[in-house]
Amino acid sequence: MRKFIFTSILGFLISVSGAKAQSFLDKLDKAVNHIDRAAQSAEKASKTGGKVRSLLNKKQGAGANQTMLQISGIDLSKLKKLNGNVESVKGVNETKMKFNAAKSTITVNHSGTTEELLTNIQLKSRDIFDDENVAALEEGLIEIQLK
Repeated sequence: MRKFIFTSILGFLISVSGAKAQSFLDKLDKAVNHIDRAAQSAEKASKTGGKVRSLLNKKQGAGANQTMLQISGIDLSKLKKLNGNVESVKGVNETKMKFNAAKSTITVNHSGTTEELLTNIQLKSRDIFDDENVAALEEGLIEIQLK
């Protein structure tokens, strides 16, 4: 009889311990699932951020430098021709032209240095200006005086 009671109590204790262990394992499994979901969300956010970053880099990468051409004494037809020449230079991503009878501007987004840009523009625009017309050259600015 003692054996039976002892065995019963021992069985009861083992089953309670097993239930507690199962409860602990369930909580551990729930925590692992929660961490896994958080990791997946972080991975999705990282991929989205990477896509946005790559789009911005593509947009800025081709024309990472900006140079302003300030041209005085130019008429509208020559300015349009010069703008077309600038747009056709290798490495130029975008130009924005503004005409003013006193001083016109062409803002250029390009790769490379301002000096390289000037050299390439001069190769295509010899009929509009030459070295004698360049009044100033510094990184980001080229001043040209025609008259």
